Amino acid sequence: MAGLILGEIIRLSASPIIGAPAAGFVLGAIMSRDIQDGGNGVIEGTITINTVPGSRRVRLFDARSGRLIRETWSAANGAYAFQHIDRARDYFVLAHDYLEIYNAVVADNVTPDPM
Repeated sequence: MAGLILGEIIRLSASPIIGAPAAGFVLGAIMSRDIQDGGNGVIEGTITINTVPGSRRVRLFDARSGRLIRETWSAANGAYAFQHIDRARDYFVLAHDYLEIYNAVVADNVTPDPM
């Protein structure tokens, strides 16, 4: 379950949209926060395909329930990170080959490091 943290309200002296009158007030920094699964932990890794780093879909699951917590794509250098996750849980990470050449790879019993 995701929530929002609302920043301070900022008074506009001019509209950020060209040609539109100033609306008065807008919300400042709006940041997404994961209320249910969030925390101060991080899980990082590198995806390799036959020892060569590559970009693939990476999913993070809660080990106990099997529920999908987050998903991302690794960068071209294979690096991925799941930040701001609950350190009190264990997880498993699944990397999936969208080209369907290789089977998925799973890292089980992964515990987050402190951020």
